[in-house]
Parts: sequence; C-alpha cells; structure tokens
Amino acid sequence: MSKPSLKILAAFKIICFALIILSLGIGEELERPKIGLVLSGGGAMGFAHIGTLKLIDSLQIPIDYIAGTSMGGIAAALYAVGYSGKEIEQIALNVDWQKAFTDRPPRLKLPYFQKRDAEKYQVELGVKDFLPLGPGGAIVGQNINLLLSRLVFNYLQVTDFDSLPIPFRCLAVDLITGKEVVLSRGSLAKAMRATMAVPSVFSPVEWGDSLLIDGGLLNNLPVNVVRQMGAEIVIAAAVGNPYKNRAEIRNTLDVLTQSFNVLRDNTMEANAADADILIDCTLIGLGPADFGSNKVEQIIGFGDQAAQRKIGELQELKNRYHLSAPIAQQQVNIADNRLRIAEITITGNRVMSEGAIRELVHLKENDYFNRGEVEYYLDKLRATNDFLWVRYSTEKIGDKAVRLIININEKWRPLIYGVDIEGNTQLSFDFIYRLLGIYPGDIFRESEIEERITYLYSLGFFDEVSYGIEPVSTNYARFKLYVKESAPYKIRLGLHYNNYRKLIAAINLLVLNKPLTGLRIENEVQFIGLNRLRMQAYYPSRLKDFPLYPYANFTYHDIPFYLYDKGGRKVASYLDRAARAGTGIGLLYQNYWNIEVGITSEFAKIYPDVASNDPIVFPSWKNEILSWNLTTNIDLLDDTFIPRQGLLWHAEFNQCPQVVGDTSAYFQLMTSLDYYLTVGHKHTIHGYGYYGYVNMPGITNRFLYQGGPENYVGVEYNQLMATHLALLRLDYRLELLRNLYLTLIGNTVLRYENNILMPDEKPGLMLGYGAGVTFVSPLGPFECYLCRGDKSVYQPGEKRLIAYFRAGYVF
Repeated sequence: MSKPSLKILAAFKIICFALIILSLGIGEELERPKIGLVLSGGGAMGFAHIGTLKLIDSLQIPIDYIAGTSMGGIAAALYAVGYSGKEIEQIALNVDWQKAFTDRPPRLKLPYFQKRDAEKYQVELGVKDFLPLGPGGAIVGQNINLLLSRLVFNYLQVTDFDSLPIPFRCLAVDLITGKEVVLSRGSLAKAMRATMAVPSVFSPVEWGDSLLIDGGLLNNLPVNVVRQMGAEIVIAAAVGNPYKNRAEIRNTLDVLTQSFNVLRDNTMEANAADADILIDCTLIGLGPADFGSNKVEQIIGFGDQAAQRKIGELQELKNRYHLSAPIAQQQVNIADNRLRIAEITITGNRVMSEGAIRELVHLKENDYFNRGEVEYYLDKLRATNDFLWVRYSTEKIGDKAVRLIININEKWRPLIYGVDIEGNTQLSFDFIYRLLGIYPGDIFRESEIEERITYLYSLGFFDEVSYGIEPVSTNYARFKLYVKESAPYKIRLGLHYNNYRKLIAAINLLVLNKPLTGLRIENEVQFIGLNRLRMQAYYPSRLKDFPLYPYANFTYHDIPFYLYDKGGRKVASYLDRAARAGTGIGLLYQNYWNIEVGITSEFAKIYPDVASNDPIVFPSWKNEILSWNLTTNIDLLDDTFIPRQGLLWHAEFNQCPQVVGDTSAYFQLMTSLDYYLTVGHKHTIHGYGYYGYVNMPGITNRFLYQGGPENYVGVEYNQLMATHLALLRLDYRLELLRNLYLTLIGNTVLRYENNILMPDEKPGLMLGYGAGVTFVSPLGPFECYLCRGDKSVYQPGEKRLIAYFRAGYVF
C-alpha cells in the first residue's frame, strides 16, 4: 500500500476515533447522572429545607430520587408527589401547627356530651387488665394524621413509593428491635407520620409487627439511602443548632435536647461527607419546637440564606450537565410589561372541562399579561378546593406576546364502592358504620370524609381513627377505615384550687360500651375541699337514627357554705348534705342544643357547722323532695376556658308540685347567658346575664347562688344567696402573649331579694368592678383577680377590695 493510502487510512482511523469519543460525550450528556436530594430531620427547623426546594425549582434542576427523615421526610414526601418549594412554603405558613399537634378536635365539632368534659382533667389513662395504659406519647397524632392524608390525598392509593412522581424514601426506627427501617412501601401518609414520631412527644406508629419512631435517632441525613436508590450525585440539606455550653444546660430538658443532638450528629457526619453538595443551615435562637407562625417564617428565611450560599455550586452542576427540569416543574418568570396573551393553554385537567376552568379564571386571549391579575384568578381556582395545585408558566412569542400555560392537578373524586373497617375488636362493624355515615355511592370528598372521621373520633370510643383508599376502577374506590379502640375503662384525674374551697381533687372513672354498646357511665369522686359523688349513665349512641336518649343519675354531696349578716360579715358556717337520684329523657339537636325532662327524688339535711347553738337564729332543716325538672342548654363556645366566639345558654325549671313530708311545694326558675365576641384576634368582649327566681313558702336547699370570679366580682364566693336575683356583667379581655391575658370586669346586680333569710331587706343597685390576669398552662389556667365591690349585699354602699385566685380546671 502506498504511503498516501496509509496516510488516508490513518486519517480515517483518527476521524473514526474522534467520532467515537464525540459520540460517547454526547451519550454522556444525554445520559445525565441521576440526582438525589436528602433532607434532614430537625422538628420545626426542617422548615429551612423550603429554601433549598425553592432554589432547586428556580434553577430547574431535576430530582430523580428523594429521601428524608422526620420533618425532612414530610417535606420530601410533599415534593415527591409534586408540590413545588413555593407551595410547600405556603402550606408551612398557613397550617396552624399548634392545633395540628393536638388530638382533641375543635370544640365546636365535639358532640354535646364531650363538650361538657372538655379540658376538665389534667391526666387521662386507659385501664386494661387492671393496669393503666398511657398513649405512648404526649400526642397520639389524630389531627396530624388527617392533615397528612389531606396533603397527599391523590396518592393515598399508592403503595409503592417508587411509583410517585419522584421515587421517595423516609426513615424510621423500630422500637422493638432498635433497627433502622427504610420505608419504601405502604401508606404514604402513615409513613410520613412514622418518620416524625419523636419519642415521648408522639405515640409510636404501628407498622405490621413493628412500632416505629422518629428515624433521626439512627439516620438523620440518609444520603446512603438515595445512593442505594441509584443517585449518582447527591444534594443534601441539613439543619441543626449549635451545642449548648455548660452555662446553658440548666435543666432536664436541656440535657435531653443536648443528648439527642449528640446522637443525631454522630450519625450525620459520615453521611454529610458523602454528599456532593451540602447545604448546612445552623439556626441560632430557633429550635425544633418553634412552630409558631412568626418562628416558622424566620426559619424559612434562614433556610433561604443557607441555600443562596450554595447557589454557585448548584449553578455549576446545572451548567456541567445541561440540566433542565420537566415543564411541569418550571416556574418561568417574565417582567410585567405591555405583552399580550396570544394563547392560553390548560393542562392537567381530567374531569373539569377547559370551558369551566376558563369561566373561573376570567382570562382570555388578547388580554394584557398582568402577573397580579393572573395570580388573583388562579387563587380563585385554588379556592374551589378541587385541585391539589394550580400553577402557571409563560413562553414568549416574539417581542409582543406570550403563551400562558395553566397547569392543574385535579383532586381525585371517585365514587365510594364499599366501606371496610379494620382494627375493631369490641365494637361491631354495624355500630361503627352507622356512626360513620359514609355509604357506597357517595362522592369521595376529603373535606366531608374528615368531618365524619372527626365526629367518630370525638365520641370517645377510639384512640385513633384514620383512613385510606383502594382503587376499584377509574371512577370507584373502596373506603378503608382504620380504628384503634379506646380501653373500655378510663381513669381521669384532676386538681383545682381556689381561695374559697382551697384544694379540690377529683377522680373520674369512665366506662364505655359496658354492658351495652354505646352506653357511657361516669363515676366521679371529689374530695378534700368538698365531698361530692356523681354517677350518671346515658345512651347517646343512636343519635343519628333517633335523637332521643334515656339518662339516669345519682349525686351525693356534703358541701360547706357561709351565711352573712347585714354588715357583710360571716356569721355561720353551714353544711349542705344531700342525696339525689333522677331519671328522664333527653333530646339532642346536632351537637350543641340539649333538652332534658325528668323526675328527681332528693333527701337533704342542712345544719349549722360553726355557729351559735340558738336554733331560732341558726336553724337546721331537712327536705324530702320529689320534683320534675326541665333543663336546656345551647353550647356554641369555641373554647372551654378562653372563649373567643360563641354563646352558652342555660335554662332550668324545677317544681315540687305538692307537699312531701315537711317540705312545702315550690318552683325554681333560672337562666344564664354568656356571649363572646373577638375583634382583631387580641380583643375579646364578654357579656354575661343571669336571672333566677324561687317561690318557696318554707325553707329548702333551693336558694340561688352567685358571687366570685366566674360570675360576679366584688363579693365573696356565693355571697349572693337569694330567692330573686338578676345581674349583668361585661368583661374586656386583652391577649398580652399567646397564653397570657389581662381582663377588665364590671358588673351590677339589678335585683336582689332573700325572702326566707332577710325578708325585710330590699337593697338597691349594687356595683362591682376589677381586673385580673390569666395564664393558661398545660395544667390548666392560673387566674388572679383584684376587685372592688359592696361589703354587704343587703345594705350596699360600703366598698371593699377582695382578691380571688384559681388554678387548674373547674370540675
């Protein structure tokens, strides 16, 4: 072969080799590396991850795998199902986390009987096999379960986390074996709840034979997990606090927090070193429990700053591999100017027609593009609650026009094909099914589902109620209800102190579903400051079918009270000792209006405890009473102790129609009304009115009692002992801090008579006023009042200062 031919052959080989190298390079660009994102745990500090998510969105860096622990696992799950960083930020800012991290439903949604017991006791324990059962954590997680299910509603039927828009993993620890658990299958909402189950704060999550708790104990930054999923490049975001110094470790909580940080950080260091890009956010002055709205906003701000410090590395990654996210993840921004909308494209709708969406949006071709106007109309679309998300992007068409692309993700609205109930052992399917009120053929709307589940949970039969769905076809799904039944016996313990009765202790035994399903029997003993036994049984479980219910009760009390002379001085201490038994029929309208009609038999003995032995001046008496009574209540208060809105109305009529033994016939009427109105969140007006009248020819124990910080200030507790009484009260309450309140009070007695003890005294107008401070603690409210009023209720005029103090819940 000639030398030119050899040269041509050599040149051909070089060209071929170059083409191979070039083709490999092109192949490498097309086969870009798989990118994983890892978000650490940290409680509320995890909201800092939102800064990382927003920056990744703005740079349009595609994420192929995502994993997280604890709050990082929650954020990772939301991102995995398609929420953008900006949308997760809106969720974080709009959720009331204080309410989410409680188990009790809002008071307005409680059934009437549960409203009566709301927040009366400091401790509640189930009893099984004669041993107390605790919940396993301060928070069972009922409300957070519903919130997580709502947020990932469209993916509740998904059982393989690899089939989510972004394959997802979260970390937990099995409390039984002590081993790390990587959750890749099962219920997505339940997995999210498990990864955040901080020990002693949240109850563990039952997962098969395991009890799962927060994965941050063993792997708070699971870089190794996304590596195993297939990630070749890992972006990791970690949050934390600096260690406390010796002077800052002052109590048991500080020791526990520091110990947890040491354990967490030892597992994080190796994984952090394995990340290709690490976004580290150290928060000073903010911690894992800072879920207040202003704190959340600050944490997100710190996260934005930490992410921006890594923008150079992320931009270099994007440029090196020519990265670009799918169009659904792009958030294209253009400046507001005089561009016209040449075309409107709507994507993602499956059920709602494009015409219906356009009617809601009110945007049309040839309108001028205005960002504020677009956001306004898209917010109206979001407000329908029919979409998981609503987004838009724009594409420029020439120099004077844009294409507006509206991308929506409709919520799945299947018809319910059937209902399954799992976890019940004591209560029958029919009993739960009837109370649930969800039937085949109903449209599956998560807001209505939540209402029914909240109602079911609020009845007190269950420690936890959650739900899932199982697709049957495109338009049908099976509703699956998961319940964890309460123990059939509950012991509730409470303490209350006031400067009248001093310390009062209460032990309450609640019996559920024994011997009849749905029957509630309450037995309570109060002692130390007074002696009282209360037993009541009622059967409200058939309210949906028939609103009438039977009830029976028995009470015994031995309670001291004082008599006052014309000068306002205590002159005698009496004991009211009585036993009372009654039965009747009640009627409930919805969950706030109650009427009861019944008969009561009572034996009472009232006698002086400390007084002169003169029986004429300080008599004793006995009553044998057989009466019929009518009681009605309307309860629309939004809170038991610090109401902001609503009213509470009580009315009662009792009549003893004929002489029984040495008791004269009598009748008694009394009614009271509380009304609350809050303006601007911090300013609450409270109005209270009371009217009572007793017609008793002879002496009985049916006197009317008012006086004290609960109803009328300026006099001693129960100093207004009357047979005819009318009063008005007006309060103004100012919220100083989240749990600290200042109250100004003014009240007046419009009419006061005691035709039995002081028949000749007809006092005139009485006035009382004062101020108080209330602090609401986990053990109940602490209240202190300083007030001024009339020393004598029979001869008003001489004023005096009086102080009241109360602590703990009122039984």
